[in-house]
Amino acid sequence: MIMMKENKIFWNEEGKGTISHSKLIRFLNEKGFSKAKIDETNSILVKQENNRIVRSSEEGIKNVLQKHLIRYANDEVLETFTKGVGSYVSKGKLDLLNQTELIDDRDEKDSSNFFFKNQFCNVSAKGIQTLDYSELNFVIWENKVIKRDFNMPSRDMIGDFEIFCKNITFNNDERFLALKTILGYLLHRNKDIGEPKAIILYDENMGLNKQSHGGTGKTLLSHALKECRELEIFDGKEIKEGSFFKNQRLNHTTDLMVYDDLKASVSFESFFPMISSGIEVEKKGKQAFYIEQDKAPKILISSNYIVKGPGGPSDLRRRHEFEIANFYNEKSTPEMEFGCRFFNKDWTEEQWNKFYFFMMTCVMDYFIYGLIEAQPLNLRKNRMIEGSCFEFIDFAKDNVTFNQWVDKRLLLNVFQELYPQMAGLTSNTFTKWIKDYSVNQGSKYADKSSGGTYSFILEKKEGNDGN
Repeated sequence: MIMMKENKIFWNEEGKGTISHSKLIRFLNEKGFSKAKIDETNSILVKQENNRIVRSSEEGIKNVLQKHLIRYANDEVLETFTKGVGSYVSKGKLDLLNQTELIDDRDEKDSSNFFFKNQFCNVSAKGIQTLDYSELNFVIWENKVIKRDFNMPSRDMIGDFEIFCKNITFNNDERFLALKTILGYLLHRNKDIGEPKAIILYDENMGLNKQSHGGTGKTLLSHALKECRELEIFDGKEIKEGSFFKNQRLNHTTDLMVYDDLKASVSFESFFPMISSGIEVEKKGKQAFYIEQDKAPKILISSNYIVKGPGGPSDLRRRHEFEIANFYNEKSTPEMEFGCRFFNKDWTEEQWNKFYFFMMTCVMDYFIYGLIEAQPLNLRKNRMIEGSCFEFIDFAKDNVTFNQWVDKRLLLNVFQELYPQMAGLTSNTFTKWIKDYSVNQGSKYADKSSGGTYSFILEKKEGNDGN
């Protein structure tokens, strides 16, 4: 017992109770404190105990030292530390701690881990394996541990959240599987598969009657992901492009960034660097650091409007869009259907187990199928409306033909006769609408002029419906 106390001493109990600076640093190293390198100029304080590691701080270290001195030292030593705490615990002194590499506990390319209090689960295309922590052979961040026990649920009945997901996909097997692969993609903490995409969720009836239609369940999906991964939710209505501190809440361990209810004015192009290159994090009063693309959080966007972008291959390859069925609304909510609120004290242990099992099967399906593209519901029409107007889309359905030359001026005159409110529409704007319509219909636009007549053609291969 005396030996144990001597190993914990970094002060002289005789005389004035002096504290040894070098022994104090050695003590902190032995307690698992170190400085983990972020890059060549930045590092963070961490503390490792067994196979768990947590972020620390000067305040945290001061508290550890104070508690230790209260327990083991006399009042004189404690007084010495209290009076000179700034000289014992400072940036300069803590720079002398052991330097370590920043641990990376992200998933492997073909598997994913879910850490619970009582055990952890490894998910692959072959299934879900439950493992004891004695079999964990690498260090993990403490905040990756879900603060719940998990036990394999009975499969006689599916859980409420799985029923909810079926409902918002019309109980259509293909759409349900597509949604599962989206959730699986977001839950997989790895980017080596090579799908640098942002997931964009819309409502089925988005833009109907020129109104937004919320309350369908998009936000609930974000909350489900937050029960499994480290996630930061940003209010999409408050996002300001170019904001200096827009990423200040991110850390190296953040798994997901959610932009909830993104406003119509934000261009998807502003997300390109974060998707394909990496993310610079600016924290107030601290030096900026950079998260490389392979370790940067994946991005989920929900919006009641078409997320506009520059178009073309660079835009399309970075977005994966999915429409939520309007099964729920303000008058018919999941809480009304299931008689409780998801993810709170109303849920039984069995519901939690079924929920986590379902989320793990989403990852399993993602490994098997990859990201599945669901057939659009109203997305193509809504995108065309965003590029023109309701009146033009209705008009084009009946009056724009494919694979034959059309007199552009004559068509514009017919449109303006049917819709007198469009009398001021210019020929250039009308042409742009026709071109956008062509793209969304999967056709190729071409035009020509001859003898004062301006004609165009939308060339479309047989069987190409534009989906």
